[in-house]
Amino acid sequence: MSILSNHPHPQPLLRRLVGWLALVGIVGILFGAGGLLIVGLADGLLLMILMIPFLMGMIFPLIILTAAHPEITLQDEGVYVKPLIWKSRLVAWENLVALVDHSLMKPPPPSRQPRFNKKPAAKGQMIIVQKGALGWPFRVVGFAAGHGTTPVFAISNKSHQDYEKLYQTLKRRIQKEQA
Repeated sequence: MSILSNHPHPQPLLRRLVGWLALVGIVGILFGAGGLLIVGLADGLLLMILMIPFLMGMIFPLIILTAAHPEITLQDEGVYVKPLIWKSRLVAWENLVALVDHSLMKPPPPSRQPRFNKKPAAKGQMIIVQKGALGWPFRVVGFAAGHGTTPVFAISNKSHQDYEKLYQTLKRRIQKEQA
């Protein structure tokens, strides 16, 4: 098992902080839903119970935040995906289906783009994976990106060091597996 390249987040402390805050948010939503259920049943307040689906709906953006842009390590066997708070997994090269444009990240309109290119424009790709190769948080990302319940993870120049090398390697390996 040799490592071909490693592509962590450019700001690991910020990534760790976001992971902890997202975890606190998810746990808070779950406890809040439980509290609403208990109070609603104990006091006979139907409105409390009716608020639970709306509260639970706020969990999906947090799941997307924690799974969309995982740290990536390319290995001989495949791609090692390490999301913020979910279980890390090794995805075999043959389980990578396609590389498509990042549908959750749009470039800014021309009027908003900097004139002197102080910051590079955000660019990214989404990697579609065979079902069963990644867990349910990646299916939530796929659903949000318009790919149904197919697992998806993303790469971008804002969330991965040495993005171009990562992109070219993934593109080459996916084309090789498709041939």
